[in-house]
Amino acid sequence: MQDEDFVMIRLIVNGETHRLVVEPRRLLADVLREDLGLTGTNLGCEHGVCGSCTVLVDGQSVRSCLMFAVQANGHEVMTVEGLARGGELHPLQQAFWEKQGLQCGFCTPGFLMTAYELLQRNLNPSEEEIRSALSGNICRCTGYQQIYRSGAKRFRGYSWGKCHCTIEYWSLTLKRRHSLRTDGHSVQDVKRRFCPKFGGEKNCDNSNQ
Repeated sequence: MQDEDFVMIRLIVNGETHRLVVEPRRLLADVLREDLGLTGTNLGCEHGVCGSCTVLVDGQSVRSCLMFAVQANGHEVMTVEGLARGGELHPLQQAFWEKQGLQCGFCTPGFLMTAYELLQRNLNPSEEEIRSALSGNICRCTGYQQIYRSGAKRFRGYSWGKCHCTIEYWSLTLKRRHSLRTDGHSVQDVKRRFCPKFGGEKNCDNSNQ
């Protein structure tokens, strides 16, 4: 191959900048898996149907099996490896584990990234919104119900520590670590909106967090 057959690109993947020389025809999924070793992004149908290869590009879910790596040049990419921080599972991952929202696990990264995108837009989605958001991902093992229950557990009250006002708790404690947006609301606004036991800071176990 000639030098003109390659392009230099810069990808920001899970917060780290990578400069790569790739062929324009190479898919983002292949570059993530083969060049960066991020094998959590799985290739299933390779037609953009199953959702196993879902990643976020600038916060929006994309099928990495349909996107060329050069199209992501200069953009921020988040893969399933970017969810856990400091050796701790993201609450979505923990909920999938506890509610048995996976069996073989092949489709799980795609479901996790799709659910994470929903959480970025909506901190308190309805069951219908959860099902709608995940409807583009295919699972051949679970029958989907456990996956929906995992999502519902995460969105409606995933416990962390001793506090049960967990949607607001995670919005406060993780917005720096996981870029969780609160749509401009103050800490107290978020607490009043999402914490079922909030009646003043003295009633919240995590009022000092």
